[in-house]
Amino acid sequence: SISGKLSYVDFSNVTLNGIEPIEADPYMHKTCPALVGQNMAAGTEDGRALSMFTEGNLEGNIFFEAIGAVIKKTPQWMQDCQHPNKVPLLAVGLMEPVPWTPTILPVQVVKIGQFAIAVTTFETSTMAGRRMRDTVKKALNVIEVELASVSNAYAQYVTTKEEYLTQHYEGASTLFGPNQLAAVQQELARVAASVADPAVPLDVGPIPLQIKRDSLITIRTGVVMDSAPFTKSYDHVRSQPKDVYKIGDVASAQFSGAHPKNSLTLVTSFCDVQRVDGEDLFTTVMTDAHWDLRYYWKRHLISESKNTCEWNIRVGGRTSVAGTYRFVHRGHSKSLLGKIKPYEAVSETFTVE
Repeated sequence: SISGKLSYVDFSNVTLNGIEPIEADPYMHKTCPALVGQNMAAGTEDGRALSMFTEGNLEGNIFFEAIGAVIKKTPQWMQDCQHPNKVPLLAVGLMEPVPWTPTILPVQVVKIGQFAIAVTTFETSTMAGRRMRDTVKKALNVIEVELASVSNAYAQYVTTKEEYLTQHYEGASTLFGPNQLAAVQQELARVAASVADPAVPLDVGPIPLQIKRDSLITIRTGVVMDSAPFTKSYDHVRSQPKDVYKIGDVASAQFSGAHPKNSLTLVTSFCDVQRVDGEDLFTTVMTDAHWDLRYYWKRHLISESKNTCEWNIRVGGRTSVAGTYRFVHRGHSKSLLGKIKPYEAVSETFTVE
């Protein structure tokens, strides 16, 4: 049998069942509004970091504290809630008029026979994931539970409380405080209980924030207009490929074309490689989604463009096969009056030996 249920939870304000706060720790039973810690900027062990940040550093950076305070000052009660150890960078959950992170998030459990899936919206540390799986496994009494992280929404990390206290990148990115994992486990168990016994009612929870797209502004610049080179058209080939390439070489062609922003919802591939399979018969063997085919755009002069297709004819590559090929570039141009027109540009053929 297959069954599944979903409930929305405001993770900025979850109360843990069976835990009573004490004077020394009045927030030990709750989650907190979303707060990014400074050590998030330190990056992961295998990622780049800003040089002035180090994972596990519990001393605040005065400069970045000042910047965060200018954008949105973190109130003391919120720092107390996120205590211990998190050095505040930015209270993203308190930003107005819209929080900079979702706080009402879906929690889902799916059961397929003796197999279940715990669905969360967080990147999950290994031990946090094990604890969530154990929670759902116990609630459903199934043999195996897998975790589907970063599903349906996204709100950075969830770590164990022990990992949170170290304030490495992951702990600093655990937005809702040291009790976040306990809250996730509690809510997964609540949903799982209703999956296990459909007679157990399940509250759908609060409605997530609905943002009207027409109320949003963008800081991305639009395309004013495109133009082709003087006396040329948009399908003009600026640079033809060489006649012959060997496996291991990089083949390329450059087209005039126009700005790719005109085509984001109109073109499935800006650059194709087609193979000659007979007289006047061409078969597309690669699109710009292929690992070995790269597409580059660059503005030239005021409104001209340079669109480059580049094929890494990689040794051992599945598509690195001897034959005759050509590049095809597609796009749309925009006139000064805003009219969008499609174009297609084709290079001369070349041989791969």
